[in-house]
Amino acid sequence: MWRSLLLLLVGCGRLHFGSGGASDGGDDPTGDGRSSDGRPPALVNNPVFVVQVTDIGALGLAGADAACQAAADNAPLPGVYRAWLSTNTVNAVDRLAGARGWVRPDGTPFADTVTDIVTGKALSPITVEANGAFSPLSYVASGTLGNGTTSGQTCNDWTSTTGQSSGGTTTATSTYFTDNQVTGGACGGTAGIYCFGIDRNEPMVITPATGRIAFVSTPWAPGGGLSDADAHCQADAASHGLTETFVAALAGTASSDPKQRLNTAGMPWVRLDGIPLAATAVDTFASASSRIAPLNLDIDRMYIGADLVWTGFRTLTPTSCNDWIQTGGGQTGAATNGAYELLFDLFGLGAPIPCNTAQRLYCFEQ
Repeated sequence: MWRSLLLLLVGCGRLHFGSGGASDGGDDPTGDGRSSDGRPPALVNNPVFVVQVTDIGALGLAGADAACQAAADNAPLPGVYRAWLSTNTVNAVDRLAGARGWVRPDGTPFADTVTDIVTGKALSPITVEANGAFSPLSYVASGTLGNGTTSGQTCNDWTSTTGQSSGGTTTATSTYFTDNQVTGGACGGTAGIYCFGIDRNEPMVITPATGRIAFVSTPWAPGGGLSDADAHCQADAASHGLTETFVAALAGTASSDPKQRLNTAGMPWVRLDGIPLAATAVDTFASASSRIAPLNLDIDRMYIGADLVWTGFRTLTPTSCNDWIQTGGGQTGAATNGAYELLFDLFGLGAPIPCNTAQRLYCFEQ
């Protein structure tokens, strides 16, 4: 095992924020990284979180920034905050200029640089509020494309409650966190906005968490069955010097749910960048609120975006290309998008894809 511990898993399952301990050397009676008076630990990087707002189209940039600042002050989180919003003349990416290193309030890294944010290298989804609690929000207004520039769908520059805004999804990484729902939110409705701290310019340093390895494979085509899928995971691992035993998370006739093939009694699973999927192995498959990050990193340590990953799992019935031996004849297999935290859930009711195509696999160390 090559993992050591920076992302300290505490008794309540949360992660310490930053690496400085409780602020001003205070004690930590609750075990959540805060001192006895509720202050957060000393910060190394900028916080990033999501906040719910009403009538997003009436806020304007200044009002959105104020909503972010109020949420941070109430948490409390120090520093100055800006909303991740674009107008027809201002790009969201430019509003972060000069800052570097963003971490969620629960201690999970989000991104190191502005360039990382706009090139699909988001390390985790922004699913938490300023106080570190999981947010039930799904749609987040942004008016911003994946490259950080305006989409033009901005509720008349956030001055009108009529029409719709473009936005992203809180449970997504890659560029889908900001650009996934072109007309996803009404300007007069309730939505989320992302809030970024802009005070700090410290590089992100990640010391890997302790756990078993999980990664996304190179493309694999059905035809050889489950054993062939496992062998593909093992070959990918071996090509990068990993000697542990890996299996593919795939549904089949004998295992209608992919996780049934996995040993959930062991240590948590950790991506190759050292970020854990969840605090425990069981939490990986419990719910979105129990997960820390998606399995969106492949064996070559590249963060995947629109790539599909075979699962064979649908909410109503397994769809597994006849136990992964079928390559034609109209058979189909269910897959999920690797940039999402939902793992096997995303296409639970979605359309399957043809079995004569090559898609990736989720590979888990046993």
